[in-house]
Amino acid sequence: EGATNRNDLYASIERMERDCLLDVNELLTLRRSIDQALDNPTVSEWFDGEWDEVKSEAEIISQNNTRRPDRVMIKGRRAVVVDYKFGEQSDARYARQVKAYIDLLRRMELYDTIEGYVWYITRGEVIAIES
Repeated sequence: EGATNRNDLYASIERMERDCLLDVNELLTLRRSIDQALDNPTVSEWFDGEWDEVKSEAEIISQNNTRRPDRVMIKGRRAVVVDYKFGEQSDARYARQVKAYIDLLRRMELYDTIEGYVWYITRGEVIAIES
């Protein structure tokens, strides 16, 4: 969802429970996974509230197609793109997908630094994607 900081993130999880998208056990598991993930300095920065822009599922349009990364964060001329995965096995296609997002952002020529990650939330794993 459109969480820009830690409080938004926890509010989103609670909303998912209220909307019956998660049961209590799933909520607790997800919250524990988020707490652990936020101990990672990379992930913690994504939710520090210091970004100029945070875009959730915003479209990146190219000549051939449209891509929709889960999250793009922008601070000055730095962009960070993240795709979320829940309990899934690592798969090379996820890395290729994030690399495609990075390549599209690079072609826009708006950013000096572009980083990409696949975040396996429930596994607590963050994979940096080399561009």
